[in-house]
Amino acid sequence: PGRLVTLIELETLEQFKGRAGTLITVQQSGGVQGDWHQTIAGQSTYRPGEELVLFLDRLESERYVTVGIGIGRFVIERRADGAVIANEDLGHVTFAAAGSDGVIRPAAAPQPASLSLVDLRRELDGYLRRGR
Repeated sequence: PGRLVTLIELETLEQFKGRAGTLITVQQSGGVQGDWHQTIAGQSTYRPGEELVLFLDRLESERYVTVGIGIGRFVIERRADGAVIANEDLGHVTFAAAGSDGVIRPAAAPQPASLSLVDLRRELDGYLRRGR
């Protein structure tokens, strides 16, 4: 079938930067069509009902793409004690590093960030105030 593209419709609850509607469409390469499965390493998997913080770039088509591969997505966890935690989702990425001999080999993944949603907002606000 050629190149597959998946469109994900998301409801916007809050925006930190830019202007988007209350419903946005995120586009990513890959998907499923019949028996044909096409995946891209590091791409996000979206599940109904998830609460997310996403870093997106706007395409000319009024659609959005997640920034980077294995970055740009935090899954919100609402705990029984009332804590709201933003957990970084690195996707299904394989990491590599150069050894002392200069040869690049598979390496351990970095520890994904996990911080309170309040702290993530504070970091984003500071970043945006510095003009980024």
